[in-house]
Amino acid sequence: MRRPLTAVTLLVYVTTVAISLYPIAATQIPSFGDYLNHLARMHVLWNHGQSAALQDFYDVRWRLIPYLGMDAIFGVIPPIVTIYTAGRLFLGFCVVIPIISVLAIQYAVYRRLDIVPAAACLVSYNYVLLWGFLNYLVGICLAVIIFAGWIATAHWPRWRRAITFTLPTLAVYLAHLEAFAAYGIMIGAYELTRAWHAGFRPARRIAANWGAAAVPAVPALFVAWAIRFEETPASVIPAAFGDFSDKLVTVFSPFLFLDTTIDIIGGTAFVAALYAGIRLGFLTVAHDIWPVAGTMMLVALCTPVAWLGGWGLDFRLPIVMVVILLGGTVSTDRMGNRLKAGVLTALLLCNLGRALDITGALAPLDVQIAVFRSVAESIPRGERLLIVDDATDRARGGLSRATTNSMAMTFLIDRDVFVPGIILDHTTVQPKAALRASSSNGDFPRISDLADDGRGNVGPALGYLQGWREKFSYLLLEHWGNRLENIPADLEPVVKSDVADLYRVIPLRARTWQSPGR
Repeated sequence: MRRPLTAVTLLVYVTTVAISLYPIAATQIPSFGDYLNHLARMHVLWNHGQSAALQDFYDVRWRLIPYLGMDAIFGVIPPIVTIYTAGRLFLGFCVVIPIISVLAIQYAVYRRLDIVPAAACLVSYNYVLLWGFLNYLVGICLAVIIFAGWIATAHWPRWRRAITFTLPTLAVYLAHLEAFAAYGIMIGAYELTRAWHAGFRPARRIAANWGAAAVPAVPALFVAWAIRFEETPASVIPAAFGDFSDKLVTVFSPFLFLDTTIDIIGGTAFVAALYAGIRLGFLTVAHDIWPVAGTMMLVALCTPVAWLGGWGLDFRLPIVMVVILLGGTVSTDRMGNRLKAGVLTALLLCNLGRALDITGALAPLDVQIAVFRSVAESIPRGERLLIVDDATDRARGGLSRATTNSMAMTFLIDRDVFVPGIILDHTTVQPKAALRASSSNGDFPRISDLADDGRGNVGPALGYLQGWREKFSYLLLEHWGNRLENIPADLEPVVKSDVADLYRVIPLRARTWQSPGR
């Protein structure tokens, strides 16, 4: 195989990364699923020591628990920029790290860098990023990079590999639990593939290889068993395997972002082009790599969409399949320079078109976030805010719930208020003991959920709303232009906007109650 020109390869990757980062650079405050929810938690981490209000509401406790990917990064970076700027830098990192992961796999397998990994730019914006699962995205890409190291050190003595990969494996566990599980699947599939190619002989050597692969996970498993952590009251998510449409989303999740039809067409074309290139001999895949990629997709299709309190478990794995498959693929001598130049040109044009499309879709979201922030100016700092989301998908004007469900977290970031819907489960930030009964975990109720017996008592499924008039001083009602007529009488309007209205809550003790018979 010919080595591509270093200067040309470098130029390709610099151009690819620049194009991929453009949507983040051109947007003041991106809105991806849980992103602003996570950013609100980072705001608490950064400002807890300087804000009396945040100290009244939250504790910061560093412990060896999973889901610390984003927390750890923000925990070591000094707040030399605004939290929104830091968030955009982190999102840029999340966009680029899949490309880095592919490069790591390819270098580990071939000890050189080809142009094929540049195609990873087409999966930089994926369904995982859309929903703002940032801890997982960083954790799984870290897992792929460490997996690349495992491949590159296959010639090392077993004891040396086992010791070397102990801390990196623990780091993957601390970054995200599901990333740790995916990493185990990668290592297991890779070692099983190698054993298959060796005919499972000699058996003692195969057993020793598998033992060396398992040893680095022991400290992580011990930490998982030994460390107990508190949980905030979480939303009840029933277990569900999912139907055909859910599994279709799973298959195309590496390519899905904001425009489903175009993304499915693009994903289909991507897979077809990769398959054609391999069949025609222009590309080749390492024989130890493609079974690992196939295993990841098979596991994804067999994984429920919701299980053990988590949601979206199935569509998180296919991005790993694409990253590993691209990393294990290189161009052959049969691909001439003209064809290679044509493929690169088409790739860069597709990346540019996708980047411009995403930038255009993020622009109206940027406007809506600005509206939320203008409403937030009317609430005093350090108040307790209940967020109610009663907007229908139609009322959002084509904006998906995936891109709007955490915009109200700008209230916490800008005004240091307490909100019950911030994601605190398994994190360094925890609500004060006195506020645990007022906390949920990443969900917002509807206005109908506030209906009670007149004395603040609601159903047991929403226990944190018990006595909500006494727990919260303000209420933000998201309606997105479809205002409700039956607003509780004990809500006093403060400011209204096209997307959400802010109310002052009148507590029960400030009202004169009459019995129903009077």
